[in-house]
Amino acid sequence: MLNGYTYSQINYTVHWFCSSKMAGCLARIRRLPDGKILRVNTVHNHPPPNYVVCHDGKKENVKMIPTRSGKKFLLMLDSFTYSQINYSVRWVCSSKAQGCEARLRYYPSGEIVRVNTQHNHPPPKYICRNGVYIKL
Repeated sequence: MLNGYTYSQINYTVHWFCSSKMAGCLARIRRLPDGKILRVNTVHNHPPPNYVVCHDGKKENVKMIPTRSGKKFLLMLDSFTYSQINYSVRWVCSSKAQGCEARLRYYPSGEIVRVNTQHNHPPPKYICRNGVYIKL
């Protein structure tokens, strides 16, 4: 996410296109392996996506955090993080390897279906500096 806009990586390269490319947006960036972002064209033909979504009448604040590799994102909901399974709508708790069975579904429309959000551990601690999330 850059300035509120989301981008999708192209074939594991340094090239990222606006997530609304299919809708005609020409914005794109280059993200180097060290994480540095070179702004190539950040002019969008649409407003940034809104990550506050509603489900069952409750507002939920969703954050998308780029992973260290820059190839995927973590989804943060209620201070817990989830990892996407094979670029699908299915997300599992980032602590799944430690036995946590929490999971959810996050649809492109922004809808969240809480399949099981009971965790067997406290949420991870993050700080945000200059728009970058750092796990403590």
